[in-house]
Amino acid sequence: MVARHLALKSEIESVNSAILELEKRYHALRSVVAVDSDTSDSSDPHSLSVGCVTFSAFGGIPVIDQIIEESIKWKESRARARARSSTHRWLEVELSVMEGVDRVLVEYVEKERGAVPPGKVRQYFVGISADKQKRVFDVIELDEDVVANLIFARGRRRGDLVSTALMTRGKSFFTEALEAQVESLKGGLLSLKSELDGVLEKHLEFYGKHVSGPHMWSESLTDEHSRGGFLILTADENNNTLDFCPYCFSDLEGAFRSGARNIVWPALPNLYADMEVYCTENKHRNHSRDECLGVEVIESKINDLRKSLGIKWHRTEICKIPNKNLNDIYGDWLWLKMDP
Repeated sequence: MVARHLALKSEIESVNSAILELEKRYHALRSVVAVDSDTSDSSDPHSLSVGCVTFSAFGGIPVIDQIIEESIKWKESRARARARSSTHRWLEVELSVMEGVDRVLVEYVEKERGAVPPGKVRQYFVGISADKQKRVFDVIELDEDVVANLIFARGRRRGDLVSTALMTRGKSFFTEALEAQVESLKGGLLSLKSELDGVLEKHLEFYGKHVSGPHMWSESLTDEHSRGGFLILTADENNNTLDFCPYCFSDLEGAFRSGARNIVWPALPNLYADMEVYCTENKHRNHSRDECLGVEVIESKINDLRKSLGIKWHRTEICKIPNKNLNDIYGDWLWLKMDP
């Protein structure tokens, strides 16, 4: 059990880190606006903007060959359209922007020369932004089984004059596949957390060596040798949280910075009725419950200090295991510390 719950905790941390990183990159991509974003058309104001390109490369074929194939498609489409009509909407497309973005992508891939791994889709986000930056803004590999159908469905969108199946053009980047990847990871994260809860519930009564009350969480947090552990809610209450006085935290933060270690600090009692004083030491009386700090905020701040002091981060996994037997033994919350 010990090896399994620690392995799950490590996997959860890894997946959560991947989610946060992809979300950060997603927001950065969404902030880019194409240089030709003002290009408009009566039926679709965005269809003729080509300054942001999202190119999706699949495995099995050299990436450069896939780019050439997609470029040929739009050139042939343009030639056919102009042959049919001298007033076709293609005439409103800024070809210099379109060709410029394609050139940036080709030059990048020719230098990179990396094959797409099996089971992956590599998306290149290339563009000329409103501030005239012409570059590859990001390259992200996604799971093919998660995003492939979405990519091909987007490529077949009716009325999109300038895009092909693998090369989506517009005033902003095509990020729906990236969003799908994040949602898939979040689903996997929920499954991992559910499995972790089951492992802990099944074995907790037989693994009492490091079990203590929640007040010992801060002792672990300020122990430079501790790697973290599990805060477990045994009560069947969604609004049962661990909150702490913000001013007591400032004192703890200062003490830790000054060299104090293994500081025991109890959380506020979980009372539904309004309290007059939100401080377990009864010293700080002029703040509300809303100003109190939760576990994640406190751990983040102490981890910043640990990092500056050259101490490894402390990682807490919060689990919810509604279980009357565990609740009778340990109370609403318990702390299960990992071995150092």
